[in-house]
Amino acid sequence: GRCVAVDNFSGGAEIARHFLELKTNRLFLVQARTDHLGHNTRLEGAQQAWLKQRPATSLTRCVMSELDDEELMKFVRQGNGAIFCSNDWGAVQLWHRLIQLEVKMPDAVRLAGFDGEEAALLAGITTMMFDWHTLATTAMKLMFQLLSTSDETNSLPASVSIPAFLRRGRTT
Repeated sequence: GRCVAVDNFSGGAEIARHFLELKTNRLFLVQARTDHLGHNTRLEGAQQAWLKQRPATSLTRCVMSELDDEELMKFVRQGNGAIFCSNDWGAVQLWHRLIQLEVKMPDAVRLAGFDGEEAALLAGITTMMFDWHTLATTAMKLMFQLLSTSDETNSLPASVSIPAFLRRGRTT
C-alpha cells in the first residue's frame, strides 16, 4: 500500500560517502536491531556506496548482539576505520563501550549512527537526521486524501520518501 518513509537507503549511502571523504580505509557495519527493516536498508545503502570505492575485504558487518569487546578492539587496532551503527541508540551503546575501552574518537576510530536521537546528539555522535515533522504531516495529508476519495486510480503517489541529512558530530 501507500506509505511515507525515511529514505534509509540513501541515508546509509551518505554515511559511507562521508567516511570515504574522510579517507577512511575500513568500514564496520553494525546492525543494532534485526526486527526493523529500515536498519537493514540503511546498512545496504552504506555497503553499496562503500563497495563502489573500496574492496570487499575492507568491509565488516555484524549484528550488535554478537559484537564482543575483543572483536571491537581488533577492528580499532587495525587503524583508519569507521563504524556505522544502524541507529543512534546502538551508536550510543558503542560510544559508551569505546569510552570504557579507552578508545579515542575520532582519532582511533570514527563512529556514526542514524535517526538524530537526542542522546546521540548530546554525545556528539555523527548521525543521519530526518525531519519528523515533515514525515508526520506528509503521512497525515496522504491519509486524509485517501479517506476523502473513493477513486482507486487517484493521482496520489504510491510512496513518499523523506530525505535524511548528515549532522556531523565529534565522532567523525
